[in-house]
Amino acid sequence: VCQSMAEHLVGQLLVVRADWAPSSPLDNPPEPLGIFTERDLIRAFAAHQASLLKMTVSDLMTSPVVTVPPDEDIQDVADLMTLMRIRRLPVVSQGHTLGILTRGRVMDAQSHRISLMQRENAALEERVVHDPLTGLANRVLYDKVLDRELAKAVDRGGGVAVLMIDIDHFKRVN
Repeated sequence: VCQSMAEHLVGQLLVVRADWAPSSPLDNPPEPLGIFTERDLIRAFAAHQASLLKMTVSDLMTSPVVTVPPDEDIQDVADLMTLMRIRRLPVVSQGHTLGILTRGRVMDAQSHRISLMQRENAALEERVVHDPLTGLANRVLYDKVLDRELAKAVDRGGGVAVLMIDIDHFKRVN
């Protein structure tokens, strides 16, 4: 296993049944038995030293593998990874491994999702405080600004002036 990791320049290996062999280069491996990482190897070496070379991968894997389906919500995946303190999750569908999802990719996806939600929230807030027909501020924004200015006046010890104008027949203008 160590030689294979070194030859292929990989930091982790997907552990599958010993009797599995791909029928073609595009054949997806079966559901994994585990993931063996460089970290597992370092821990094992520290604990077993010379006897390490006589051990099998299954002797060294620290915990069973957890998998997720390809349609799993990314927030649920992030929560699972945090809860279980894992950095990699195999994505499995119908008994076949489609790939490995890493903590970094999950964090990137969450950042993108949060960014989209912030833009959507800003657009919704704009729609809430402005009249869609005229684009003018509505009473919601008026109340918000008035509350803010009154709080400033109290903090600074100043006053606030409010000008109200009643425009007759405004619907014709609007």
